[in-house]
Amino acid sequence: MPTAVNRFIPARLIEEAVDAVISLLRSGFNNALVAVRREYDNDGLKINLEPVPDNKWYDTEIVEPLQPPVGFVLADSSEHDLTAQNTAAQTHRMVCVMLVEDIESARLNRKAWRYGLAAWYALHDMAIEDIKVLVPSIDYSPIYTRRGAGAAGGERMFRKDVSLSLAVEHYERF
Repeated sequence: MPTAVNRFIPARLIEEAVDAVISLLRSGFNNALVAVRREYDNDGLKINLEPVPDNKWYDTEIVEPLQPPVGFVLADSSEHDLTAQNTAAQTHRMVCVMLVEDIESARLNRKAWRYGLAAWYALHDMAIEDIKVLVPSIDYSPIYTRRGAGAAGGERMFRKDVSLSLAVEHYERF
């Protein structure tokens, strides 16, 4: 039987799960984006799908990114399986948000859809050790204008985000 002191030491729960999702995105998103780009190479739209640098994945929504594309992984809730014995079993509800921008709104829609697809490829049915990620849904925001209207060349920039709902299954033995 675990004592009151050692019972709490091994469980990292939500923090470990958020870190695992960001790790999956850092290791797989840009490769998935290349695959998506190749799939649509001949569509004639010339949509620039820039890679997301490793330092542009955030675990907080308080950051206002200056230069998209960026990604956010936000924890929403954790449900504990109360029937689990000698283990912590949870399903963490999270959201992965991809923020992109473009000067043309019609092109921006397709760009956002493609970033969402790449994030889905990088996350859905993927696992790291005792953490497995499922993506039950994807939502697309309306287009909005970037604050401080106008890019460096005086062009108006539009932004859009794609939100992937995540069910992150996490099993941790005591």
